[in-house]
Amino acid sequence: MKNIYTLEEIIKDLIEIKHKGWIKSLFPRNKNGGAGNTLENLLGIDENNISAPDLGDIELKTINIDKSNSQLLSLFNFDNKVWKMKQLDAIEKYGSKNKNGRMGLYYTLNTKPNSAGLFINADEINQKIIIQHVSGEILIEYPVENLVNKFNTKVQSVFLVYFKKEKRDGEIYFLYEKAKYLNGGTTTQNIISNIKNHIITIDLRLHPKLKKNGTSFSSRNHGTTFRVKNSNLKELYKKMENIDLQRNQSPDFSKNSLIEIEEKPNIINPKKNKSKGR
Repeated sequence: MKNIYTLEEIIKDLIEIKHKGWIKSLFPRNKNGGAGNTLENLLGIDENNISAPDLGDIELKTINIDKSNSQLLSLFNFDNKVWKMKQLDAIEKYGSKNKNGRMGLYYTLNTKPNSAGLFINADEINQKIIIQHVSGEILIEYPVENLVNKFNTKVQSVFLVYFKKEKRDGEIYFLYEKAKYLNGGTTTQNIISNIKNHIITIDLRLHPKLKKNGTSFSSRNHGTTFRVKNSNLKELYKKMENIDLQRNQSPDFSKNSLIEIEEKPNIINPKKNKSKGR
């Protein structure tokens, strides 16, 4: 398996994969029928879940074309030294029961309070992202600088590969159609404004561990996850390139070949105000 790729090598291999047409899934029981794992295998990349880019300094992500506008992408998990109250206390105080009656803290949060009164406070003055209750009690607190560092370590550059999916005679097949390359990392202002605009959301995913008698003794946390809709991902990056996989050779990736995304003004609500009565 190959661990280090240049951008040109990725493009070259993806063009070859595109020209192979429909490819049978190598991991049909995995998420999305194994689209990402199958592509990693074709590229010769070791599967990994560590906090480091998948392709040298480029993160590889696969997108189902039929769900490309609504699909949520996970950027990274972040729980290290940020909880301000005990996780088990948070579950018992603000959690809810699922259909099986198990208590848990499973919410997708934005800046609007949810049914449990939890929301994200994007504190621009103190440069902090805070998950808190409407009462003022704080569950989690992130210095924005730490989030930028995490983003620029894990997903500073992202290669999105879009696929179609078909099922034939009980088998799953993929056609890897097109790709986009996003890079340049992000900034503190970008993180804050995109959280305020509900472009970045945060998922809480934890429940209690139970003793045999049914009492809670600790928490099981599957990772507090920062997520974004695929259609909004480009808002987080400085540069974007649409990759043509129909061509027979790799494009020239000189600095001028990347499309610069204009720096956006600091607008909390991008919707235009419409005057009434005219």
